[in-house]
Amino acid sequence: MRPSSPSPSASASPTVRLRSALPADRAANSPLSLKATGAPFATVRAGQRGPDGTLYRIGTGEQVRLHKLLKVRFVRPIRLTAQNVAKWSILVFAGRPHLTQTSLSALRTYVDSPTSFASRYSPELFQWLTIAAIEAVGAEDGLGQRQFGRTAWDPMTAVHEIYGVDLTRGAIVLLRPDGWIAAVCGLEQATSLEPYLVQWLKPRSG
Repeated sequence: MRPSSPSPSASASPTVRLRSALPADRAANSPLSLKATGAPFATVRAGQRGPDGTLYRIGTGEQVRLHKLLKVRFVRPIRLTAQNVAKWSILVFAGRPHLTQTSLSALRTYVDSPTSFASRYSPELFQWLTIAAIEAVGAEDGLGQRQFGRTAWDPMTAVHEIYGVDLTRGAIVLLRPDGWIAAVCGLEQATSLEPYLVQWLKPRSG
């Protein structure tokens, strides 16, 4: 068993259009942050910098940092290096998939629908990463269904704990292109992200 790790601009495509540059204000009550309603799905909050943590690659079992997978690196004073890929990152915390299967299936149905934000906006604007608190040979084998973007394992639950995600419920964490948390919601609440994203993005034409 592996030891647990210690807790610690859009693409150039013409279809990718941000309405305006993101302001510097990172306060939780900023329009850049979506206020959560109801019971929280994680202990992290909108307006915080997205924490880093150690995950494991599928197949090789190689340790990899979350920020490296997202190509977001912070240096002091706080700013992003040139490695930032300038995409909105959607972290799908799957928890224990055998316990969150119903919610994961609901998310898959929504994401694949023509009215979802994943369909309405250019896929070049987003990068998806599924984080599951298991370890398996393949993503679909472990998740019991098709993955959302890339997948990394969190077998010792370190990253779930850093983000404060319940293993029986899972969560979605939306990171802005600058790596700060924009929103946190349940796996079955992805529709709640649409009113937020429409403030900053324009649907692709055609």
